[in-house]
Amino acid sequence: MNKVLVRILGKTLILPFQMRLSTARSAIAALPYVQIFPTADLARFNLRGLTPEMFCVNIADQINVRGLLSGTVENEQQILVAQWLIDEDEYRAALQVKPDHAYWVARLAQIHGYLPTLDEEFVEIEQLVDGVHGYRLTVVTADIGDKIAPYASYQFDSYQAHEWLGLVPDNQYLSELRLHLADTLQNIAQAGVKLTAVFDETDYAGVAHEQD
Repeated sequence: MNKVLVRILGKTLILPFQMRLSTARSAIAALPYVQIFPTADLARFNLRGLTPEMFCVNIADQINVRGLLSGTVENEQQILVAQWLIDEDEYRAALQVKPDHAYWVARLAQIHGYLPTLDEEFVEIEQLVDGVHGYRLTVVTADIGDKIAPYASYQFDSYQAHEWLGLVPDNQYLSELRLHLADTLQNIAQAGVKLTAVFDETDYAGVAHEQD
């Protein structure tokens, strides 16, 4: 756990912190920010009118807004409450925070065909191109095995009676479907999602046998 050293009345406390990604500051790039968490020890001290939570927010604001790695905490009357220090090497390492699922969803939700889901590792996008053919695209937002997120897999499919059939469209339709898929992948890139890989998981051989 990353930590902030806080000195109150001659005693040094350790407050944990976590790095998060803010999607609100910029529509193009998310900025990392620090969250500081109170401890049971902190609540035992007289914080001169500050709650433990506000005490931690005070430190976080100095780090996030002013870029400080050390400072003091004062109450509303500007009375000194504590001194704090964050290790620079530890802080720089924490800046390498990796975007979480919510970060990717915020960008992919604008893509046509996006399907809301409660899953926290996958984002589903479905495109029906001509009423009976299309593709299903899954963006994986968590590392799995040796695959580094975010990466995607897709399947060309046929559609009938409001459901996907698991049948590959005839070859005469695949060229058009690939063009539409390429457009979607381009839109994903423009939304700020750089995919590490894209896998075609269409079962051409198996489904072709079923169509014969």
